[in-house]
Amino acid sequence: MDIFNAKNYKNLIVWQRSKDLVLKIYHILKTFPKEELYGLVTQMKRSAISIASNIAEGNQRRTKKDKIRFLNIAHASLVELDCQLKIALELNFLTNKDYKEALELINKTSFLLTRFIQSEMDQQ
Repeated sequence: MDIFNAKNYKNLIVWQRSKDLVLKIYHILKTFPKEELYGLVTQMKRSAISIASNIAEGNQRRTKKDKIRFLNIAHASLVELDCQLKIALELNFLTNKDYKEALELINKTSFLLTRFIQSEMDQQ
């Protein structure tokens, strides 16, 4: 089975990794200072959820152009989350262990998402 060809977004490995990333981010954010609840915490939640949501929505789009657009939005949200995670580390809001685990999920998701976008572009 082609890992980038699934009628149901839940069967896409890239979506599964992005969901794992959301769960990891939510776990990490529980330890952030309360004063960040409406700052970095909110931004990081939105970024993480945006990745999985845009992969799911893009997979259901009828045209390749639309699908690629949503996948690119997901990738941009992934980069945004990576930036926010680095800032949170430098502010000492998370442990090195949590940072490395989240970064590993970001890198895996990015790799899969880049390949997914490329496979869609190759089919145009």
